[in-house]
Amino acid sequence: MKLSRAKLLDKYVAFNEFEKTERDGAELNFLYDLGMNKDIIDPIAKVILKTIQSPMEWMKYEEKRHNLCKSMAVKDDKGLPITNNKGVYYFTDQAEFDKAIAKLQKEYKKEIDKKEELAKKSEKFLEEEIDVEFHPIRAKYLPKKIPLYLMTAILNMLDGPPPEPKDED
Repeated sequence: MKLSRAKLLDKYVAFNEFEKTERDGAELNFLYDLGMNKDIIDPIAKVILKTIQSPMEWMKYEEKRHNLCKSMAVKDDKGLPITNNKGVYYFTDQAEFDKAIAKLQKEYKKEIDKKEELAKKSEKFLEEEIDVEFHPIRAKYLPKKIPLYLMTAILNMLDGPPPEPKDED
């Protein structure tokens, strides 16, 4: 089956989320089929993630940037930085922060440029299609209740249409 690397990563995330949180009560045959596909997906996904991983120098910049934000942020009465619901910090002196962040960005300009270039290349890389041979998931063993994210991930792996739900009286 042809699918983009990004779609394969979506399946990787869905399978891992299901395995961690919702596998209780699923039939063993379904878990077997899912596990067979997880074993196919995991090594490919790990190589993809390693390929697009940020360089160590970028990680150092990010750590320094994050520490700078925390150190210059307005603090609550417990001494913790205050952020809005999107994680954006409020600063005691915005102009001073702007100067400090500009200095840090200048110091790490080469790494920032490399990261931006990697992001552009990664976007194209993730959209490229690859061939993956999945193990068929037997529709007759689908759980009665299956999370939408997982159903979306396995839909093109099913060996046929899901069975019709039976009315429970």
